[in-house]
Amino acid sequence: MFQMFNCAPRKLNVFMKSLQAKLDIMKMEKSPISAVPRQFSRPPAVFSVLSPLTISEMRKVKKLREPSALARPSKEATTPKRRTSSMNLLAGGLENRIMNRSIGLKRTTSFARDDREKAETLVSLKSFKDAPAISERIQLSDEQKSVVRCVINSRTSVFFTGSAGTGKSVILRRIIEMLPAGNTYITAATGVAASQIGGITLHAFCGFRYENSTPEQCLKQVLRQNHMVRQWKQCSHLIIDEISMIDRDFFEALEYVARTVRNNDKPFGGIQLIITGDFFQLPPVSKDEPVFCFESEAWSRCIQKTIVLKNVKRQNDNVFVKILNNVRVGKCDFKSADILKESSKNQFPSSVIPTKLCTHSDDADRINSSSIETTQGDAKTFHAYDDESFDTHAKARTLAQKKLVLKVGAQVMLIKNIDVIKGLCNGSRGFVEKFSENGNPMIRFVSQADASIEIRRSKFSVRIPGSDAPLIRRQLPLQLAWAISIHKSQGMTLDCAEISLERVFADGQAYVALSRARSLAAIRIIGFDASCVRANSKVIDFYKSIEAECDDEQDWEAPAAGPRLKRVRSI
Repeated sequence: MFQMFNCAPRKLNVFMKSLQAKLDIMKMEKSPISAVPRQFSRPPAVFSVLSPLTISEMRKVKKLREPSALARPSKEATTPKRRTSSMNLLAGGLENRIMNRSIGLKRTTSFARDDREKAETLVSLKSFKDAPAISERIQLSDEQKSVVRCVINSRTSVFFTGSAGTGKSVILRRIIEMLPAGNTYITAATGVAASQIGGITLHAFCGFRYENSTPEQCLKQVLRQNHMVRQWKQCSHLIIDEISMIDRDFFEALEYVARTVRNNDKPFGGIQLIITGDFFQLPPVSKDEPVFCFESEAWSRCIQKTIVLKNVKRQNDNVFVKILNNVRVGKCDFKSADILKESSKNQFPSSVIPTKLCTHSDDADRINSSSIETTQGDAKTFHAYDDESFDTHAKARTLAQKKLVLKVGAQVMLIKNIDVIKGLCNGSRGFVEKFSENGNPMIRFVSQADASIEIRRSKFSVRIPGSDAPLIRRQLPLQLAWAISIHKSQGMTLDCAEISLERVFADGQAYVALSRARSLAAIRIIGFDASCVRANSKVIDFYKSIEAECDDEQDWEAPAAGPRLKRVRSI
């Protein structure tokens, strides 16, 4: 018997596979590999060492798992199929359970049989279900490895950035695999981004609502929740994705709460920060000029290392990459504009439904309404159950609609986390396959393609300034998703997209939309005009400054070559 606690998932996976190989060999040879004599004369050893696999053992395992030549149906069927045994099935189930273990616990509400009766359960803040298996190792480039080494070996707080498609999410997944599970928390600025890396939103992690509150008021909110205090004290590594959408005041409040709750005067209370994102993408939501978190004093105190990634991995179209690098910094020459305008003629296979990206949510709503009307079949209407005092101000603060109309075949998206471990998070896409006997929609999600999931009403709470008790709306946590806003798409990679840029209103919005695709052939742009391409001047100055720290000899103004990599030597 052995115990494992707070082991990095990647190391644990390697250990379990080594152990499985030893067991397979032992079963084949029908004798123990080794016998450890029981020592009754003195206290037993606390640990027993599992020796690494030898070359001889590796050969035995390979031979053991190779299929027999007689088992191959023909010469054409040359792809070997691994022999399935009860031992392998048991190990596979154990491995899946281990990889689905999570970091931290957050109290939430699960769906019970009755829509209005909810059972309180514990669900994870982090899941490794969507992370690639160790057997499907992602080959990191040298610059990506340098980021991982910097985070794991030096234990310094790191901000790594780069244009869309440089593999920031891939690096994050590798870092997640190598950090201890018990005190690492994975967060992102939006629910969609969080679902991509198996985390939660930063707002859900921090334990306070920041709406024009002072840091002291935020601290009081946290101190009223014992489980949030424990979480802050337990956290040693905090991952934050899509940092561009976190504003200065919120970041400063986070840093103040971390130092105070942990009673630690070090920056961010001694927590190692692993922050990523691209400030050239969508800025923090603000009625006025956005104020970025890199403008805060807390940022300069907390971030010890900044790394800029250079090599684009997502797009394999060199012309498209060059255009994106220019658009990223707010530049679009006549040649690039003509190429982007020509994309309006792109045609997709009839079997492919392109995701429509809209600058405004009301445009997406209009497309969704039209699509549901033209979808054949009977419509089912789901009305929300609201508190009597649920007024117009509260309605504006929740994504849950007063009335939701669904049909079989309707494209939908979750607007609330249901089960992070299973990948059912805010932003998860799917379609209505049928309706259950209870009348609830059965959704076939992309992350759960093998089975449909019954979705029931969920509770949405809204706090109004000056009110002590939250206002409650109960509704299906779904919205139609033939079209989504560009803000919702940040962090996604789309196989094909139809993009409307006629009403661009934010810096970086056009860049985010264009960079969701892998190539020019995968996008169809409606209403493109070069004036929609723009970048925030403060962001341009910030990237100039961090590039100057890396190499004063390189002229950052050459966007076609892309941003340079800040070289990090082996640590």
